[in-house]
Amino acid sequence: SLYRVFLHPLSKYPGPLIGKITDWYSVYHCVKGDRHLDFYLLHQKYGTVVRYGPNRISVNSATALHSIY
Repeated sequence: SLYRVFLHPLSKYPGPLIGKITDWYSVYHCVKGDRHLDFYLLHQKYGTVVRYGPNRISVNSATALHSIY
């Protein structure tokens, strides 16, 4: 867990702590049916690039996509 939070290559991206540790954060919001609202709120809170899973990020900008690809 410490690796995923502090040493993982995606650790520099902000997001909820539980989302950095486990995929169950995303599963919970999928089952609840509010994943789209959660993404909206995460981007409101954390900015353009949000880490919502151990190996997942969400990008809310065309210019940020350019830096990825």
